Amino acid sequence: MAIVAVFAGCASTICYLPREADPVVHTVRIEDIVLFEQDRNRCGPAALATILVFSGIETSPETLEEMVYDPADQGSLQASLVAAARRHGRVAWEIRGIEELEQGLQEGHPVLVLLNKGFFKGSLYHYAVAAGFNTEPGFFILAGGRSCLERVPAPLFRRMWRQSGDWGLMVFSPSEIPPFAEKNPWVEAVYGIERAGMHDAALAGYSAALEKWPESVGAVLGKANALYALGRTAEAGDVLLEGSVVHPESGPILNNLAHVMLELGMYEKALDAAARAVETGGPHIQTYRETADRIRGAINP
Repeated sequence: MAIVAVFAGCASTICYLPREADPVVHTVRIEDIVLFEQDRNRCGPAALATILVFSGIETSPETLEEMVYDPADQGSLQASLVAAARRHGRVAWEIRGIEELEQGLQEGHPVLVLLNKGFFKGSLYHYAVAAGFNTEPGFFILAGGRSCLERVPAPLFRRMWRQSGDWGLMVFSPSEIPPFAEKNPWVEAVYGIERAGMHDAALAGYSAALEKWPESVGAVLGKANALYALGRTAEAGDVLLEGSVVHPESGPILNNLAHVMLELGMYEKALDAAARAVETGGPHIQTYRETADRIRGAINP
């Protein structure tokens, strides 16, 4: 999922309270959105705080500011928001396009969006949180950094969003996979948590992935890696051993299994896994051969 390098140094907003007369039949609105007022150019921390709090994380714009706000550029990069979400143990799920946005809102997930309010004055970027939408007559409900919600006509919202690349961000607890998530993108998103050093959260994400997609090689490797990083080496070995049964032709699983078995002092199992990895061939065969040589060296020093 690509991230566009755009600093958002926030535009001002005008409050439009959702009307009592808004037609319920055509309106999707997420309740319990926490609104954070923001100082100028602090829309990134405020918007991120809104979606993190909704996901169950206790935080505030002030807490997040150090992570995501760049004083020199007076704004926040999308990449910084994604990284901060991961450092809080949340799966950062990036979206592109109106269909994904409306799908997320329909499933009850607020979406952080980057808007360009510049129009004829050049670029004037602003982060907000989409909290609902209406199909007839057509508008979006935004938490835009004030103490009230905004009601923005759909054509205006789409224009502002399109001018910033139709980029949005949702955050999820790693153990709760949204119904619209697909296998490989979810595992890749959980890997982002792992790279951020949040191994417990990554373990929860990979475990959930394996429950939903037991055929996922990436989830097997990820779960084993997370367990290993947590010092639970024997459990990592169990995951890899089971994975090698389900995926007997997976060189990466077999190679990792060989390493873990070696560390556990199970030399015969380690050598067997290494030999099977070499048999799978592929672009990493030299790595597999080196693993086998290392094991032989440990057996016959």
